[in-house]
Amino acid sequence: MASIPPPTAPVEPRDPSNRWPWIALIIGLVIVLGAIGFFVLNRSQTVNLSVEGTPTTNPVARASSVSPSPPPTLVPPTLPASATLAPSATPVPAPTGTPAPPPTQPPAPAQPQPTQPPAQAAPAPAAAGATSAPTQPAQPAPAPGAPSAAPAAPSPTPFAGQVASAGGLGNTRSDFDAAYGPPSGETPEHLVVYRKNAFEYHVGFAPDSSGRAALVVLLPQQNQTLTLEQAQAEAHKLLPKDAQPPNQTPEGNNQFAVERYTSQTLAQALPPEAFTANNGQPGQFLLVYVKDQQGRITRVIFGPGNDPNALINQGR
Repeated sequence: MASIPPPTAPVEPRDPSNRWPWIALIIGLVIVLGAIGFFVLNRSQTVNLSVEGTPTTNPVARASSVSPSPPPTLVPPTLPASATLAPSATPVPAPTGTPAPPPTQPPAPAQPQPTQPPAQAAPAPAAAGATSAPTQPAQPAPAPGAPSAAPAAPSPTPFAGQVASAGGLGNTRSDFDAAYGPPSGETPEHLVVYRKNAFEYHVGFAPDSSGRAALVVLLPQQNQTLTLEQAQAEAHKLLPKDAQPPNQTPEGNNQFAVERYTSQTLAQALPPEAFTANNGQPGQFLLVYVKDQQGRITRVIFGPGNDPNALINQGR
């Protein structure tokens, strides 16, 4: 007969309350690992801020923004007061004026020291017997600021040729002698008298009788008179070659008529005193036609200056 096995003891189910701590521990680890992973992922996508460049925002933040307002402007960090980004202005140095050197006083002239007579010595050789020249006192040097004497103005070069045609105003004594022949006399005013054809010429030379003609008086002989046109035709032959203006209109009154001219060669040929004596400038000269009561010309006077009355008195 088969034996009946002994009955097995019933297995009691385990208490489920012993598994909850492990489940809670596993869930906590999962949460911690998820937080760490989320942190790592978000860290790789963070915005890199740069002060110099344009800020780039997180794509997630840009996508999640709802309002159309412009992105916020990044403000650079405020630096401490000691670190100033703006360049400081460097002051421009002001020019310093150089002081003028004080005027130096001219050195006083050195006074010559009295030389002592040499002691009597043996006679020197003949080659060394020459005595030295006496020393001159030192001349004082001019002060640096003292004005130097102005150089004298150069004198104009005298004219060497003939100013006018033969026997004209400003020509030499030899030219008059060749044009009119030897002089026939002299007037009480010491004018040299020449005669040729129907005219008489009274000439005053400057600075002396062998100089140049500074005064010429043209007179018709035998007390004849001329019309103004006749007198002009004869007188214009004796004008300087460079007389200006070439065609002068006479001016004057019922006693005389005047023609005014200038000549550069005459200014070089005659001394300046010849012009200033008759209130003129070098180069100015007059042609004066003296009239009688009927208005006819009795004499024609050539002379330097600008005073017709003075010329009339000189050419009587």
